[in-house]
Amino acid sequence: MALPDATPRLTGLPGGGAPARGRRLGLLGGALAGAATLTGLLVLRPWEGSGAAGAGSPDLPVRILEVESELLGVCPDGKASSAVVVATPQPTVPPGRAFTSDDRNLCVVVSTAPGMTVNGFRNVTAFEDVEEGGRRSWSVRVAFKEKDAKAFAELTGKVAVRTRPTDALAVVQGDDRLLVRVGIDGAITGGEATIATRLKKNQAAFLASALGAR
Repeated sequence: MALPDATPRLTGLPGGGAPARGRRLGLLGGALAGAATLTGLLVLRPWEGSGAAGAGSPDLPVRILEVESELLGVCPDGKASSAVVVATPQPTVPPGRAFTSDDRNLCVVVSTAPGMTVNGFRNVTAFEDVEEGGRRSWSVRVAFKEKDAKAFAELTGKVAVRTRPTDALAVVQGDDRLLVRVGIDGAITGGEATIATRLKKNQAAFLASALGAR
């Protein structure tokens, strides 16, 4: 069964050129050579609040990890029950490497590769955007510090050449918080990325806050 494409996809543009401005959705200004095209978002615990901008330190370090596999539904916990006989064997997932989306529709298993850890972004912004046709929604953009920007460019370039579902990154916190899963179509250079679009205002505010917006 094909998994639903429930994530934004980030595309690196060849030659460092600026993206076309025909759609404002997910386009990044300045020196960034990349654009995000959204087909959905996975966000934990939507938070009632307003938009956010600026940056501090997130409550927990943000890890950006390579996706190894995906399962529909909640990640199996690996616990057996003597009271219930399961006719269909349940898939197993490695301990500490499985993250369930808040809507409980997708389980993402990350690889053993170290990925990267971000202790703080240079800037995190939740902003209102307008699509073609006038539809308004909210997006979240992050700006990496110099060292992390280089690591992110290398990581996205590495992942982009793979086939689905391994052509994606999971943005997580702690042992079980999946903030967003992002499909990657090309190396993202320039130090910035719009990682989520088509959000409600409270969803964008929550995600930005989790990433360290103050």
